Amino acid sequence: MSDERPGLDPDEPHTPGWFTFLGVGLFLLAGIFFLATSDQEGEDSAAPQPAAEGSAAPAEPPADAH
Repeated sequence: MSDERPGLDPDEPHTPGWFTFLGVGLFLLAGIFFLATSDQEGEDSAAPQPAAEGSAAPAEPPADAH
């Protein structure tokens, strides 16, 4: 047996600890964003939305201008 451990060479830089936390934080933020913006099953998303107030009335055909 030898004292050498498998992995990085002694002169290789190690990943800083904050880099791992940054990745976990970004992953959690993406998951929360996905859950917040996804449709919920309990809502009637297929139901027609009520017309906005002041919506335009149906257009009348133009009068004959001869």
